[in-house]
Amino acid sequence: YKSIGIIIGILIVGCWVTWQNPKTEAPIVLHAVPPSKDSVKAPIKPKLAIIHIAGEVHSPGVYEVPVGTRILIALDVAGGPTKWADLDRIKLAKKIKDGDTLWVRKKKSTRKHSEAVHSISLISINTAEVDTLIQLPGIGPKTAHEWVKERRKKTFVSIHDLNRVPGIGQKTIDRIRPFIKL
Repeated sequence: YKSIGIIIGILIVGCWVTWQNPKTEAPIVLHAVPPSKDSVKAPIKPKLAIIHIAGEVHSPGVYEVPVGTRILIALDVAGGPTKWADLDRIKLAKKIKDGDTLWVRKKKSTRKHSEAVHSISLISINTAEVDTLIQLPGIGPKTAHEWVKERRKKTFVSIHDLNRVPGIGQKTIDRIRPFIKL
């Protein structure tokens, strides 16, 4: 126990001496050093990708865009998509890489349907014949024949009666609704 008492005493005396004579240190002062000409670097330029954009865009061609640019943004570089562009067939969020070709396809629609529907007035679902009905989007010859056959059995009293026609469902009715009347 004698040695423990001596150690504790030495520690107490050391703490008292340190507390009585605190060392004062000068504060650290930092000075800004102006950069030298060698240390100033030019801003980092992004890596560029050379891509080919073709198809249904206003200005098809070869363009430089930053690597990683999304296809949606790259389309704007080419003047944007035309009204005939089928954007549902493109991954618009995909990132561009160097050497990519972006082909914007045209929407699928038959000339017969689009021209005919724009050039006629509303089609009567109770009087139109097969050659007129096939001008409606989504209605082919087989469905048009079924339509006429069903109408001869019983006149349609509402547009929803078209559900009786084999091959016509609610989606087709919704698609042709702007072009038909009773």
